[in-house]
Amino acid sequence: MGVDRVEVARALLKARPDCNILISDDGLQHYRLQRDMEVVVVDGMRRFGNGYCLPAGPMREPIGRLRQIDALVVNGGDLVSGSLAPGEYAMALSGSLLHNLKEESNVAVTRDFLGKKIHAIAGIGNPARFFEDLRRQGLDVIEHLFPDHHAYQPADLQYAGTLIMTEKDAVKCAAFAPADSWYLAVDAEVDVALGHQVLETLKRSDIKKVR
Repeated sequence: MGVDRVEVARALLKARPDCNILISDDGLQHYRLQRDMEVVVVDGMRRFGNGYCLPAGPMREPIGRLRQIDALVVNGGDLVSGSLAPGEYAMALSGSLLHNLKEESNVAVTRDFLGKKIHAIAGIGNPARFFEDLRRQGLDVIEHLFPDHHAYQPADLQYAGTLIMTEKDAVKCAAFAPADSWYLAVDAEVDVALGHQVLETLKRSDIKKVR
């Protein structure tokens, strides 16, 4: 973690000189950081919104920046039909296992909550996908939307009944969440072709140390 990704990478390499692959999440705009492969993840439902950069739209850089990347991963894309454009790879998130925020070893599955009123909480980029996933699994949910990267407070979780949230939100809420609070654990299924491209890139590349 750190604002200066280059210095963080150097510190990591100093601590672990045996490391020869660095993966930086959300690092596309850190141009000082040497990179051998760039992967962009976009929402399959919303794509690029209105196409404008912040604050007029959702983009951090113009769409033309995509001409420089190596792969575009579409979250919510179809893994079977092959309908995506060349250079695009589908990804789907799925899961039915729930962990209790107060006691991590206490687990359940979504069908255990069938017939109950559920308060579903999400402070992510596209909350609609989370809510729809819970409904697709048969849950009756009351939606509670928060901004992406929301800094939760105890007052945000004061609802009568069961709370279900994303794993991302649970990290911020575990310290003060009510006892009947759960997060949905999900796994990412990604087009295997992307894995092949990553491996080929590593084979071709002389893995460079951060400059």
